[in-house]
Amino acid sequence: MSDKGKIISQNYYEKESLLLKLYQEAFIRKEMNVNEAINALRMIGYSEIIAANKLKEWEEYNKNVIQETGKNKKQRQKIQASLEKYVLQTRLGKKYYIRFIFKRNELSKDDTFKKLVKLGFSEESTWNMVNEWETEK
Repeated sequence: MSDKGKIISQNYYEKESLLLKLYQEAFIRKEMNVNEAINALRMIGYSEIIAANKLKEWEEYNKNVIQETGKNKKQRQKIQASLEKYVLQTRLGKKYYIRFIFKRNELSKDDTFKKLVKLGFSEESTWNMVNEWETEK
């Protein structure tokens, strides 16, 4: 019988694995609390139960945290944000990723319209979509 699992590219797998390591590091360093870590893991596709189990595993790791400089911390957070964007765009698709950002109030209505038109949607359908998303907020 054939495997009906989702096929992912090697590039996606590597980036998701690196993002998972960054989440683990942030959790061990106490930069993320339990709820934030569970939400982050759920965002990249883990169920709530699996996410909770991962956190229990991470709590068992070495508690000796090596101090890092502010520059290293900023760089790590920048990489994490970039990987989150990539994983979400890949999982959701560009249209739904733009919707996700718009609903979190990170994009204005005009910017959202411009990005959707760039993706190839007609202006009329784009305005309808953006107005619909705005009412969902």
